Amino acid sequence: MKTLCQYGCAVVMMGIIACSVGLGAENAVQLVVRADAPGAKISPTMYGIFFEDINFGADDGLYVTAGREGKASEIILKVVNSAAQPIAADVQIKGAKRVVPQGTMIVLAGEKRTDENSIAEPRKAAPVTSTLKGTGSKFKHTFDPYSLTVLRLRTKD
Repeated sequence: MKTLCQYGCAVVMMGIIACSVGLGAENAVQLVVRADAPGAKISPTMYGIFFEDINFGADDGLYVTAGREGKASEIILKVVNSAAQPIAADVQIKGAKRVVPQGTMIVLAGEKRTDENSIAEPRKAAPVTSTLKGTGSKFKHTFDPYSLTVLRLRTKD
């Protein structure tokens, strides 16, 4: 698997578990999560990892972090699509015995990269929570343009 793909995708080893994004067969974007492979250790007092984007340097990419919520037995994927077009991905969860076939999806998206809320339009960019059906150890998902998507996938170990 390549570490960079045509969409500016990058291997990410942040959070609690390792994940990577690259090109698979026929140039399909492939997102692989290793539920059994811890990534870099992060102090419990650190509440986020910051990415500085100067002059939209992170354009046209799919950026992913993954974590595990132990008490709820969930794998949590946070995916940013900074591209102007949707990006379809083949998602693989490795190292979990079983991924429940229904998860939760929270999407925050805008029509343009510069969309923001205002007094006149207080809900121009608002998160939408929905049920994600058809999840498993392998599934396909298309990430909306200019979006932050949080996928919460329950596991049975």
